[in-house]
Amino acid sequence: MTVQPPDPASLRASDHDRQLVADLITAAYADGRITRDELDERLEAVWNARTFGELTPITSDLVSQGPRVQYATTAATPSGDRLPVVVDPTAPRRFHAILSSVSPDRGVHLPAHGSAAIIMGEVKLDLRGGSLGAEETVIDITNVMGSLKITVPAGVGVRDETTKIMAESKIRGLAPTPGCPVLVIRGTQFMAELKVNGPDRPSLGRILGITP
Repeated sequence: MTVQPPDPASLRASDHDRQLVADLITAAYADGRITRDELDERLEAVWNARTFGELTPITSDLVSQGPRVQYATTAATPSGDRLPVVVDPTAPRRFHAILSSVSPDRGVHLPAHGSAAIIMGEVKLDLRGGSLGAEETVIDITNVMGSLKITVPAGVGVRDETTKIMAESKIRGLAPTPGCPVLVIRGTQFMAELKVNGPDRPSLGRILGITP
């Protein structure tokens, strides 16, 4: 007997899920993307929503439903692979993927303290050629049935401090150096996946001898 998985849109949303969407809408208002009347209307809809399917349309024009979101970075590309520590006030502090995918261009700059909210979606962050905002950069995540994939260059340490509930973390191929900056990942993962790949992770291309 084959058991069909539930339709994600029909799953019940929790108060925490509704709060994540409310935070996204409030941030859009602070950025000037919606008016105060729209803010009030959408917040009311958020707190009346019972399922993820009812939450999704509320932010359909605020988050990408496609495979790609472009973020600009003013961080200088370092010589070699070592990631510099750069204070960049223009860097995005939040990465949200609600039933969607967020994949900025290679060279992402992370601020000293950022966040990611992933609800049945995917966020991919490639730090090669980018920078970190502090010697110990923290990213707080809420990952519900989603995927967070981070690629780091040599000269970066990673510390996973997430709470996992039926979730999995894979951190492979790192090449930290003494005194190198550290990326700390905190928060909660529920039925979710976290992957961090460093430069020494053997890729399929390397295994087949296609790439160096």
